[in-house]
Amino acid sequence: MQVSEVTDQRVQKYVRGTVSGKSSQTLAAYDRAAETWQDVRRINRWDCFLESPPLTYEEANRQAIYWASYLRLEGNSVGTIRSKQSGVRWFHVRNYKPDPFKNLLTYKEWLADEEKKDAPPQPKLGVPPQMVELVVRSS
Repeated sequence: MQVSEVTDQRVQKYVRGTVSGKSSQTLAAYDRAAETWQDVRRINRWDCFLESPPLTYEEANRQAIYWASYLRLEGNSVGTIRSKQSGVRWFHVRNYKPDPFKNLLTYKEWLADEEKKDAPPQPKLGVPPQMVELVVRSS
């Protein structure tokens, strides 16, 4: 069976349409995360895809931790790193590669240890701080 040009165009459109479930803002954030990922990997002369194999388990973890360490030094929280990790995962998946972080237990443990260093998130108030200050002053 030969695929016609029209059928091929329909298939290509369908494949591209699989990203339609994500908002344009999410896709833009994913693209920025993937760009940083690729920059870090390019500087170190690593392939842009983190694959184990051909990388050993230890090397794949080391490279993932290096990337996350770079983000920490740039002032990112672990929560932000996890968000960027989603973008990197998406970069791999849309290039038909497996989730690069799925089996990296050492990396995940490192990230959990880093999370303990982060300050607890500030509780969100139901009202703006200015309103609380106004109420306190008027009491």
